[in-house]
Amino acid sequence: MDGATKPVLDAWFDAYRTVIQEYKIMQENTYNMDESGFSIGTMESTRIILDSTFRTKHQAHPGRQEWVSMIECICADGTILPPLGIFKGKNVLQNWIPNEVLDKWFFSANTKGWTSNLHGLEWLKRVFEPATRAKANGQQRFLICDGHDSHISGSFIAHCLQNQITLLILPPHTSHLLQPLDAAIFGPLKKRLTAALSHLNQAQLAYIQARSEACTQQNIESAWRGAALRTMVLDTTPELERPRTPTEFDIFDQVFVNSSPPDATSLRSANELLNSTINSDAIPTTPVRRYIRKLTAGAEQLQARSIVHQHDANNLRSIIKKRTNRTKKKRVVLKGQFHVSTQKLCDAVAAAEKDTKTRARKRRKKKGKGISYETESEGDIEEGTQDEFQSDTEYCIIADVE
Repeated sequence: MDGATKPVLDAWFDAYRTVIQEYKIMQENTYNMDESGFSIGTMESTRIILDSTFRTKHQAHPGRQEWVSMIECICADGTILPPLGIFKGKNVLQNWIPNEVLDKWFFSANTKGWTSNLHGLEWLKRVFEPATRAKANGQQRFLICDGHDSHISGSFIAHCLQNQITLLILPPHTSHLLQPLDAAIFGPLKKRLTAALSHLNQAQLAYIQARSEACTQQNIESAWRGAALRTMVLDTTPELERPRTPTEFDIFDQVFVNSSPPDATSLRSANELLNSTINSDAIPTTPVRRYIRKLTAGAEQLQARSIVHQHDANNLRSIIKKRTNRTKKKRVVLKGQFHVSTQKLCDAVAAAEKDTKTRARKRRKKKGKGISYETESEGDIEEGTQDEFQSDTEYCIIADVE
């Protein structure tokens, strides 16, 4: 993906190290949060063997299809916080929640079953801040999350500033590399969820079982190692490189590191050195030498083709990016920023959200031929208008069904 380039990753890791050193972040105060959604009725694609002679048509997704989002958060010390489940509906009904987690997990609802700016702020206030306050004991907390709208709203950033929470945002299209939850938690979780659904009638019970099996301390620690973050939290002292004597064979390592795709001149030099080395060595047999020569010649041909294809692909990406480029002002404000929990950025995001809301209202008035709308649409709420809501609002509404 475009976002996972070496300069972008280097800049993000520099910001990561700076935060750890500046705020003296401890392992037990380092967290990663993200949302994972699933539809009740099926989790992961499953292969089913059928008789090809049957003419019967089969549905790909059996059972009722209702979307549920779960906000999970893991710590670098191997622990996990209680999740926030978001059901599809206006209210959370008590019979939706299993007794096993009624007093331990948190639940909310909206009309789509997706997270929004309101739910991101709700999770921060109801789950994360209270659950991590005692362990932090006055120390700075470090929260890593992706750039979803609900993680970069003005209210979300402001609450982080007010409660000693440093917020670090992942670059676009890099969560598969840098996010611990994606590295080793959500994958095993969905596999176990699929297996649990095969013998459990309720998806809620299946998720409880799958979560307990997938979110172990070993898996969580492995997730942080997989994202190359845990060692930097444990030891922030930079390692000194051992001095070494350069050799002519260093070009083998440089060809595929210094450029992508590799420079044609460097590739040719490396191939020439490889061929001369093989010719001077009596161990490789003639067929091996012949094959390696063909391999190096073929690599140069593929290199030329790769450059042409890469050029075409870049042109196509440029066209697509121009068509799908997001013009939301707060995205422009935060572009290239990773450590976003600063007062300057918080004020800029709040101003951008206010401007976006004003322009949206003007567009609605123009579309409605001058008629002023007093009510807020659901889209406005998801775009970050939660500042107008009282902070003490009770988010989780539980009702009994007759």
